[in-house]
Amino acid sequence: MRFRMATSSRKLSVRDFVVRPEATRLTRPVFLVGATSGDYGKTTLAGHFIRHLTAAGLRVGAVKASGTGGTMDCASHRKNGAVLALDQVDAGLISTHGDPAEVAERLVTVLRRMEDADVDVVVVELGGEVVSAANPVIASLPEIRENTIGFAIISGDTLGAYGVRAFNCECLHYPPGL
Repeated sequence: MRFRMATSSRKLSVRDFVVRPEATRLTRPVFLVGATSGDYGKTTLAGHFIRHLTAAGLRVGAVKASGTGGTMDCASHRKNGAVLALDQVDAGLISTHGDPAEVAERLVTVLRRMEDADVDVVVVELGGEVVSAANPVIASLPEIRENTIGFAIISGDTLGAYGVRAFNCECLHYPPGL
């Protein structure tokens, strides 16, 4: 996505607005939220987690790591009490359906920004279905795997639950020591 500013002929890109963290590593606990399909209530569930964690006195950060609706989902996360809510656009990614290596490299910037914000826990919402949109790459990022304290996956039916369980066992290997 490129556009021109009215006062300049220089082309701008979403990458011109990437968050630039000072932290070099995320060490905060991470709670992942995913689903077997889109529109299953991931943002609503993430909002419940954020609200309850905030009510318990914790500073919560939220990341909409993939999928669409990042702006609206981040607004929902802030409304529910997140002190900082970022999405893949903040990492300079218009979409997470591109090169998995680039997704991995860029997404760590928003995770590390949570460290800078001194949050107590990070709720990471995986958009779309957990098996697509680079979600397996995102869930496999060392900074996420090493800090994951929970992974909630919503399924609309038994077959979807069975399938995502099999996918988890074969590909994601969660929980990594939970």
